[in-house]
Amino acid sequence: MSALILHLQQQRDCGRINLKLLLVIAVGFSIVSEFRRLYSYTTSGMPTGPWVIITLSAITLFSITFAPKRGFLSKYLIRVRNEKKINDENILKTIVFDF
Repeated sequence: MSALILHLQQQRDCGRINLKLLLVIAVGFSIVSEFRRLYSYTTSGMPTGPWVIITLSAITLFSITFAPKRGFLSKYLIRVRNEKKINDENILKTIVFDF
């Protein structure tokens, strides 16, 4: 149960989502999880608790990676863009001041 709360808190922190949208997303996740639980229980007979944690962990990793401003991918792209800009500016400075 604590894993459910921690995953939602992490997604809220990572994506800077307001509370109303977070509740809508939580309802959507619980509906999807219910269908997944039903499927895993009827087909494989495997306990549903671990599947909930695995599914939420996958969603959290996706959220951490692709968050618009604070995700790993967006931070990486910003860093690459800044490095390219700095290199271009250094090349221009070298051209202007050396000649």
